[in-house]
Amino acid sequence: MKSSDDIEYYGKISDLENIAGKDFFRVHRAYLVNLGAVRSYDSKYVHMSDADIPVARGKYQVLIKAYMSFHTRREGL
Repeated sequence: MKSSDDIEYYGKISDLENIAGKDFFRVHRAYLVNLGAVRSYDSKYVHMSDADIPVARGKYQVLIKAYMSFHTRREGL
């Protein structure tokens, strides 16, 4: 989020992941990120404008594919 407000969600994050759609990606068991707000990433963190979100060990390769797919959809290729 661009503001410092947090969203509290008391359901399953997997349900929220399904509702959020393809523009969001679950990088860790407790983090769902908007791929459009990602500034950069590496094997350990997704770097957002105001936070560094940890990436789970098994999610890095899937993150790369999701990020590339997001940009392909965004650019209309």
